[in-house]
Amino acid sequence: MVGIEVAEMDLRQMEVFVAVAEEGSIHAAARRLFLSQPAISQAMRKLERVVGAPLLVRSPRGVELTEPGRVFLDQARLILRSVDDAVAEARRVGRRRRIRVGLLSGHLGAGELTPLIVGEYRRAHPDVDVSVADLSFGDQFEAVSSGDVDVAIVRAQREYDGLDFTPLFNEPRVLCYSAEAAESAGAEPVTADALLDMPVLNLVHTPDRWSSFWELQELRQPYERVRSTAVTISELQSAIAGSKCVLSVALSGWRLGIRNPLLRALPIEGTAPTIVQAAYRRGADQRTALEFAEFARGVVAENLDIVEGAHLAA
Repeated sequence: MVGIEVAEMDLRQMEVFVAVAEEGSIHAAARRLFLSQPAISQAMRKLERVVGAPLLVRSPRGVELTEPGRVFLDQARLILRSVDDAVAEARRVGRRRRIRVGLLSGHLGAGELTPLIVGEYRRAHPDVDVSVADLSFGDQFEAVSSGDVDVAIVRAQREYDGLDFTPLFNEPRVLCYSAEAAESAGAEPVTADALLDMPVLNLVHTPDRWSSFWELQELRQPYERVRSTAVTISELQSAIAGSKCVLSVALSGWRLGIRNPLLRALPIEGTAPTIVQAAYRRGADQRTALEFAEFARGVVAENLDIVEGAHLAA
């Protein structure tokens, strides 16, 4: 534990001592530090009182270090250098840019390209601190609007208030259903047209226009809905498997996270693809978010062939 006497020692006194020792005179040290000679002498007296030993002696040539003074000089230089380094490092960290990236359904956000986008951005921008947040169906847009994330990889077909988008790629949807739903459809083999007569899973805690897209509203009007609070992939799996209902899902979502032994999927003809986009707040200083979005688009353009059925979005 630091003693009371040592705690009373301040950095300015050390700076004065180092200046006097290096200049060899109080007059020169005062000129170097823009202080008066009495102020220099007073600082030295306080320092020697705290140390408990004489650090300097006057000589015909000015001032000279005592033995304790030579020892203290080495340590004082180390301390002052450490303080300078600490301040410089704190300022450097304070200037680092930060970005929080939201990913709809985590690694499923951009299909097989999700880890590639985030990983390549981190490698290309070591000056940016990147953190990642998983977003659910219900909070993917709100997280951006509220500033919880700076940019998010989402599935957006339309404009949303206060948000701008950079389109990345689009991909087909498939119709997801359970074995029980297939039996109820009464067709052999099961077809998407037959399944479209089944009730659809209603994602109630999501924006209406977003859920309507996945419910295939353009192909089914009017249609029966089975209410569900599913907002994550695992909840979605359980809801479809436990009901005689259907829902469209992204092909990569089916392939990478939704598919399981209780569920089936079929291609759907005549319906719009899902569009993967980078979303960010409109009107704010979004330099880093825009940089991420454009970088993501570049990664997608170079690696799109690893996502089955995907096409670069306009």
